[in-house]
Amino acid sequence: MNVIIFSKDRPMQLDLLLRSMPQEMAHKAWVIIRCSDTGYYNGYLRIIDEHEGMFVFQSDFKRDVIEAINPVDGLTVFFTDDDVFINPMPTIPNLEADPPMSCISLRLHPNMDYCYTMDKKQKRPDIVSVCPANTDCFLTWEWGSADADYGYPMSLDGHVFRTADILPLLQQLGYHDPNSLEGQLARHPIKRPYMACFDRSIIVNNPINRVQNTARNRHGDISARELNDLWLSGKRIKLDPFKGYENKACHEEIPLEFE
Repeated sequence: MNVIIFSKDRPMQLDLLLRSMPQEMAHKAWVIIRCSDTGYYNGYLRIIDEHEGMFVFQSDFKRDVIEAINPVDGLTVFFTDDDVFINPMPTIPNLEADPPMSCISLRLHPNMDYCYTMDKKQKRPDIVSVCPANTDCFLTWEWGSADADYGYPMSLDGHVFRTADILPLLQQLGYHDPNSLEGQLARHPIKRPYMACFDRSIIVNNPINRVQNTARNRHGDISARELNDLWLSGKRIKLDPFKGYENKACHEEIPLEFE
């Protein structure tokens, strides 16, 4: 599986993501980094010193994304640096199976009734449980008629795609950063009618700050600068409070503890 992480000005949050994810994923992750100044750059140097993986400082964003994908790997998953793994990684089913799925969402679960980004209640779609032989059970639904997060297959927060589906879009579309990429993908979704998830979220997005101006996303009030200063002082975010966290939405502002 191709594992691609987007990170800007958040080395401390990136460290939490890398420590939370399965080791085999973290070791093969391709991290595309952008930093605003030398303070953040120095923060990322500590990341590179402490973690395995491929770390690339962004030059041409589209080229960097395409180069991160090995076409031989059948699956591709994207993460942003404010994602955190809260449950173990399950076995990913065959996305070409019946029903044909556009993606497996690691952030959704079947009982979410709130969409943080839109700040509204969301309706649970008609969900069908599928239990193939030799793999974990998963849940699936038609996304075209689904509400809010359930009707949004092209997220870059922990959605797993077939590489053969996503790579042509990455090559054809025009974009310059993760938010413009996700916007383009949302306008040109993979033409498979179903999404899927598991019975609990594998990741949650912790939107405690915003580091870009392409999209005016909702966020909390813990600044990236404050966290980077703590990171450079030798602090890190505690992982234990996130393990088994029972989230009610794909995005939740979760308080941080430091060690």
